[in-house]
Amino acid sequence: MNRAAIIEAATALVGIHAAILAGQGAIPRPRILVVYRSGVEAFAEVLEAIRTGLPPDVLGVIDLNDPNSRSQLGRGLGQSPAILIAVGGEASRTLASHNLTAPVISTMIMEADREKKPHGAVCLDVPLAKVLRETARLFPGRKRLGIIRNPLRERPAAGQLKEQAALEGFASVVVDCPGPEGLLSSFNSLAGKVDFVLALPDSSLYNGATVRPLILASLDRRLPIIGFSSSFVRAGAALGVYPDFRGVGEQTAEMAARCLASQQCSGQEQARDLVVAVNQKVTRLIGLDFQASRFPQVVVVR
Repeated sequence: MNRAAIIEAATALVGIHAAILAGQGAIPRPRILVVYRSGVEAFAEVLEAIRTGLPPDVLGVIDLNDPNSRSQLGRGLGQSPAILIAVGGEASRTLASHNLTAPVISTMIMEADREKKPHGAVCLDVPLAKVLRETARLFPGRKRLGIIRNPLRERPAAGQLKEQAALEGFASVVVDCPGPEGLLSSFNSLAGKVDFVLALPDSSLYNGATVRPLILASLDRRLPIIGFSSSFVRAGAALGVYPDFRGVGEQTAEMAARCLASQQCSGQEQARDLVVAVNQKVTRLIGLDFQASRFPQVVVVR
């Protein structure tokens, strides 16, 4: 029996079961409750993959953008779901503020932002070594790296970043930037000193208000940015190495399925699959030599 037939059969059985429960005056409850915020492209990809990877009858979804989300969450938790899934740091913090009995799987978070309570997590951290190996593969000879780091975060430490870069053959300059108001000046301070500037994932620094002037400065100074998401590359980062968000959703669904089956809900995983993307228009404007035909696995944004 193929997957579609299995889901169809399961859905029919759940419908019969729900009808029986309704006749008894009971309301069927979701076994897995997902909390997320709509309007974030990556979260939407993850949620779609979670829905694809798990039978639809077991899922309940709460959108934090919904004005009634607080009361919905209260009712949802009151139905004692077997597992909770938090998509993103905000959802993870929201669930952590409640007195929970069910295990929590946090996904789409950085390891440093992981709450202590989650029993499982799928983290977005991409090892610096992987980012630099892809950079060197696509743009050989450009081995001077600038890194913008938020000192308010404990990790990664500046010295650790420099050591890791050196192991990959890169000379690095680390600039501390504690807030979005200093992002542009931090970036400009690297002009003429490095071949690339690496933006580490940090929603407190990079947002809709700060990315646009950063991209304009990148083009003006011919200083390419290594971004951390598909939207960053589309916005104008020359290169991006980041998790495949649909793959992260699939991993999350697999972790939830294992948790339901065995009650073994602990463990932390990194994203299995990475995407390497190049904004070809930006590389041309900046003067980077990139031949897309040589790298068929690279996502080229034109």
